[in-house]
Amino acid sequence: MLLSPAEIDYITKSCDRNIRTDGRSRLDLRPFLIETGLLAQANGSCRLRVDATDVVVGVKAEIGSIVPERFEEGAEGDRDEDDAEVVRDVQAQTEDGGDGATDRGRVVCSVDCAPSAAPYLSPLALQSLSAELSQSVSRLLNGPGGGLDLKSLCIIPRRTCWVLYVDAMILDSSGHLLDPLHLAVRAALLTTQIPLVTVQRVGTGALDLDYDVSADRTVPVNGAIGVPVTVTLHRVGTRLIADPTAQEERCATARVTVHVDGKGRVCGVKKGGKGGLEAGLVKEAVREGRRVGLDVVKGLDKVLEEEGKGQRVGFFAA
Repeated sequence: MLLSPAEIDYITKSCDRNIRTDGRSRLDLRPFLIETGLLAQANGSCRLRVDATDVVVGVKAEIGSIVPERFEEGAEGDRDEDDAEVVRDVQAQTEDGGDGATDRGRVVCSVDCAPSAAPYLSPLALQSLSAELSQSVSRLLNGPGGGLDLKSLCIIPRRTCWVLYVDAMILDSSGHLLDPLHLAVRAALLTTQIPLVTVQRVGTGALDLDYDVSADRTVPVNGAIGVPVTVTLHRVGTRLIADPTAQEERCATARVTVHVDGKGRVCGVKKGGKGGLEAGLVKEAVREGRRVGLDVVKGLDKVLEEEGKGQRVGFFAA
């Protein structure tokens, strides 16, 4: 997307004066529409739309090994980059050691950007954007600040666990993609139900264990309520703005991404963009990102609570 110098000057001065081109103030967010339970074959799903940005997320729970067999000693040659990233995430969690350090499940994330989401990008750039978004979601959910209780996903220690496959499709875009993506992932995980598993002893040995998967009883993902949302503040001119449009994003010189959970705790901060940020702007970004993020979490939880009561919200509210 190309902007003329006059358009860039107009957008920059509008942000400096706290009156953006669409009428919002610098830290105002656009309203979102959300609907869950759309994909019948998934354990959890969500569709979220912010203006023209359209994101669909599905969560599929499958039983797998604690660490994929291809990554056992001597099998490095079979690795592909996506699964190698998963193993690095698992290893990062278990650096503290201990006999039960690896007795946990894991999350495998895949984000695919449709060509309609960024028609101005080349196929290679679109693939790179998809990989960057996938890595962001994977590192957050598999990391210590992801909120999920991955240990509760372990079925048989050192052998079997639940693997949560989070697949997202971005159909269209009207601005920054990371924030609505993380919001949709959180909503999908909050509505995910996995089958109840019962572990049974089938012999006298310590490892003589088997499991039975219930066909009709399910449980929610433990810790999903603690999954943080993401608020990215972009520097346009000398000010920080939240939820930029596509045109505003092109005018931004730097950005600060803040991960915030439902209790208002900052779970992570990352700086992006080619420009620099003064220390005061970084502190402001963390402070305002925490405040805005807490409001986003409360808004999402309220929508999901209304859905749970049978009220029609989101796309089907009319």
